[in-house]
Amino acid sequence: MGWTLCAATDHAATEVAAEDSASHFQYFFSRQGDMDFVEREYTFWDLWTIFRKRKNLILLSTATAALGAFVFSFVLPKTFSATATLLISESPVAGADTRMFNFVYYDLLRSYETFGTNDYLIQKSIENFGLQNPPYKLSVDKFKRQRFLQVQLPKNTRLLNVSVEFPDARLASDIANFFATNIISLDEEANAKDTQTTRLLIKKQLDRAAEELESSRQTLMEFSRNSKLEELREAVRDLLEEKSKNEAELSRLDSSLVRHTTKREWLLSQLNRQDAELNPRLNSDSAYPEARNTSTGDKPKFPPNTPIKEEGADLLHQQIQGQLLEADSEILGIKAEIQMLQKKFESIKQKLALLLPEKIAKENTFDRLSLQAKLASDTYVSFNKKYQEAALNVGPTTYLKLIAPALPPDRPIKPRIPLNVVLGACFGFLGSTLLAFLLQNLDLAKPRSKREALDDEKVREIKRSGTGL
Repeated sequence: MGWTLCAATDHAATEVAAEDSASHFQYFFSRQGDMDFVEREYTFWDLWTIFRKRKNLILLSTATAALGAFVFSFVLPKTFSATATLLISESPVAGADTRMFNFVYYDLLRSYETFGTNDYLIQKSIENFGLQNPPYKLSVDKFKRQRFLQVQLPKNTRLLNVSVEFPDARLASDIANFFATNIISLDEEANAKDTQTTRLLIKKQLDRAAEELESSRQTLMEFSRNSKLEELREAVRDLLEEKSKNEAELSRLDSSLVRHTTKREWLLSQLNRQDAELNPRLNSDSAYPEARNTSTGDKPKFPPNTPIKEEGADLLHQQIQGQLLEADSEILGIKAEIQMLQKKFESIKQKLALLLPEKIAKENTFDRLSLQAKLASDTYVSFNKKYQEAALNVGPTTYLKLIAPALPPDRPIKPRIPLNVVLGACFGFLGSTLLAFLLQNLDLAKPRSKREALDDEKVREIKRSGTGL
């Protein structure tokens, strides 16, 4: 009886301690019917007490959940993963090292992810491995929904990973390699078609450029033959040379006219001076007429002031008059030549006024046709070079290369037994803990008998007094 009483006392003491520690809180369940619940809050000591009281339940539930997760994971079908790696060759475009081009280039590389997961390849792989038959009974839609295939391009790389998750390890590696080789084949076919299409397109452009070149050359030749541009240039050149000669001759005649006019003015001034010198002599002859009378044979008699060299003066006067007449005739001849050259010069100017606009218009047309012919020639040379370069690429250009084929994996990736066991234990622990608190509250909400209440009061007194039974 003693040990039974001690056990009962311990149990009562535990319950009393829990009740005492919660004396400052309210019950968290309100009574309903025969079993009323009150609201309450728990301290850490309350939680620890409840945990110690229900530790067997909690530990048993945690172990059961972990064991169940282990068994469930063990019986689940295993899934194996195999990965084949492809290398995308560097872009042959010049200047591909620029930042903007790399951004666009690596963004376009992600099209291979869609390219590798197309329905055609999936259907081809299902037919090749007989996956449409039991036990798999796969279709294209089911294959995609169960996510057996994943094609990924890691960021900032040129590697394309083809991963296959499948219940059979050998099939997983075979399907991954099958997808990898078919992706390469499809890429080569697409490149071959692109190359052929590019060659045909360049050939059409080359033929068109050849036609345009021939047409521009024919147009230029017909214009050169019908426009007589060279003859027109020669005529304009001759007229310009003749105009230049006339200008030089006019300049020379103007200089000669100025010289002769100056000479005439000087001779005229000399003649006027001689006339002034001869006027006194003529006056003296009229005053002494006997000086001119030579019929008697007598020597003329002059007054004492008459010049002795009158005959020389007359001779000089006559010479000046002769030179003056000669200068007048020279001036008249020069003026006649100037008038003739001016008329000729005006005629040349009129001809040039007619020929120069025609020459300019024809030269502009010739230059335009020549430029068109040069552009057509340059275009033809450019397309011919491109066509020759495209002709060198006879076969398809390979942009994808298999660098790491998939191998059969040794261990499955699913199910993850350790992780499942840990998660099962955690969920079991949480569930059992919540269950322990629920049971504790149910116990607290039960109505107590008078004897239990008396035992509880005794336990409280013992604890308060600190003495044992």
